Amino acid sequence: MAYNPEVLDSIYQRRLDIRNLKRIMTFGRPASSEMEKEWVNTYLFTPQMIEAGMYKDGFHYGRQSGEGEGNLIIEVGEGSKTLFSSHTDTVHRTGIIQNVIINPEDSKLKFTTDSGQCLGGDDGTGVWLMLELIKAGVPGLYIFHRAEEVGGQGSSYIANTTPQLITGYDRGIAFDRKDDWSIITHQAGTRTCSDDFANDLADKLKMNHKPDKTGSFTDTANYDTIIPECTNLSVGYHNAHSARENQEIDYLLKFRDALVKVDWESLVTARDPTVQEYSTYGYYGYGDRLVKPKRSVRQAVGWGDWEDQQFERRRDELAKEKELTDTSDKEPD
Repeated sequence: MAYNPEVLDSIYQRRLDIRNLKRIMTFGRPASSEMEKEWVNTYLFTPQMIEAGMYKDGFHYGRQSGEGEGNLIIEVGEGSKTLFSSHTDTVHRTGIIQNVIINPEDSKLKFTTDSGQCLGGDDGTGVWLMLELIKAGVPGLYIFHRAEEVGGQGSSYIANTTPQLITGYDRGIAFDRKDDWSIITHQAGTRTCSDDFANDLADKLKMNHKPDKTGSFTDTANYDTIIPECTNLSVGYHNAHSARENQEIDYLLKFRDALVKVDWESLVTARDPTVQEYSTYGYYGYGDRLVKPKRSVRQAVGWGDWEDQQFERRRDELAKEKELTDTSDKEPD
C-alpha cells in the first residue's frame, strides 16, 4: 500500500504539537522562581525571538534581579488593533521538572501529571497558543505577562506605568480560561467585553463557544478601562490549581487552527471602556462553586441583604443541578 504524504505529514505535525506543548508543561514555574527565570530565558526569550523583535519591559519582581525580569512583548505585522495575552508563571508550590502523562485509555486524550502539584495548563497552554499564532504570522501585539498568579502584577505594571503601549487597541484576547466553550464577558462581576463582540467571535471560531459572564480574573481585566473588548477564552484545561488538573489535547489543536483563521481586525467593537457595567450573578474561579462578585462591584451596585439572599439561593440551586448532573454521568449505561 502506497504511503499518503499528506497523512504522514499530518501525523508528524500532531506529534510535534504534542511534544512542544508537553515540554512547556514539564516545567513548574512559580512567579519569580529560578525555574521561571531559567525557562523564560531558555525557551521563550530566545535569540530567534529577540531577532524577531521580542523585548522585555521594565517590570521587576521585588526579590529578583538580573535576567528573567520583565513582561515579554513582541509585535507581529503592523497596524493591528489586537492584543494577545498569556502569562509565564504557574501556581506550582516549588519550581520543578515534572512528568507529563497521556492516558490513552481515557475517552479524551488529556495531559495530566503525577507530580502531586498542578499540571500548569494555566497558563502553559496560553503560552503555547500564542507561540503558534506568532509562528503562523497572525498580526497583533503579543504580551507574555509575568506574575499573573500573584495578583496580575505584570499587567498592572503596564496599565499603570506604560499605558501608551496598549492605548489604541480595540481588543485584548487572553488565553487563560478553563473548559472548552467560554468567551468571557465579565471578570469578577465587572463587564470587560460586550456580548456583541463575544457572539461575533463565537461565530468566527465555529466551535460552539458562547458568552460567559462568570469569569474570575486574568491580565486583560487590568486593561478594561483602556481597551474596549477585553476577554478570556477557554483553552481546554480543567481543575486548574490542583493535582487533578488536566488539558484536553484534541480540543486545543482544533482551537489553535480556528484561531489562526479568525479575521481579528473585522471583529465588532461595541463596549465603551469609560463606562462601567456590573453583573451581580457571581463568578467561577478554579472550583465549581459560585463566588460573590468582588467587593468593589458589590459596593458599586449597592449590594445588600436582598442581593445576598438571591445570590445564596442561586448558588444552592446551581450546586444541586451540578450534583444531579454528576450523578447522572456516573450511572451505567
